[in-house]
This record gives sequence, structure tokens and C-alpha cells, in this order.
Amino acid sequence: MDNLLLKLRGLPEDEIEGLRALLSDHHIDHYRTPQNSFGMGLPALWVRDRGQLEHARRLLREYRTERARRLRADAASRRDPGDPSTVLGRLRARRAESLLYLLVLVWLAYLVGHSLR
Repeated sequence: MDNLLLKLRGLPEDEIEGLRALLSDHHIDHYRTPQNSFGMGLPALWVRDRGQLEHARRLLREYRTERARRLRADAASRRDPGDPSTVLGRLRARRAESLLYLLVLVWLAYLVGHSLR
């Protein structure tokens, strides 16, 4: 009987191909079921031999941990050190523009509140 290793819905194609290559490199007999054109079915990776399932799961955990670390490091290296990454940082970086938007919002709130009376 075949054993479900991972549901693939929502995973990027490069991650799926990386997982398949990893399983093949470790000689784990597996196959992929695609989602059909109606959105039905279960896109997944399956392991044929139940004895290999735990080894495949361990490889999957290690792969995903390493991939997440690599993607975070890549995103951090591409981030501009002077780029404010928080909302408050962006507001501080564009003080005049932020103040103008705030004044427009207060003015609109006054007009709406005044027209409801």
C-alpha cells in the first residue's frame, strides 16, 4: 500500500522538484499525483514502501528546515540596509507625506461626521 508523504497544494514547483530529487538521491521509491484540471484530486508525494516512510519524513524535515534558512538568508542579503521594513519606519522615512495623508484623513473624518448631524 502506498503512503502519503506530503500534500503539494500551494507548494512552489521548485520546492517540489527539490524534494523529488532528494528522494531519488536517497533511493526512496516515490511518485507524484497531480491535481486534475477541475481542481479535484490530491496533489501529493507518495512513498511506495512503508519501511522507507520514516526515512523520507526525516529527509523532508531536514530539507524544509534548510530551505527556510536559505530563503531567509537570501531575503536578508537582498534587503537594503537603509530600507525601513516596518510601517512605523516607513512613516518616519516619509514624514511630510505621512503628515499630509493624516491631515487628509482627519479632514475627511470631520466632513463625514459633520454631514451626519
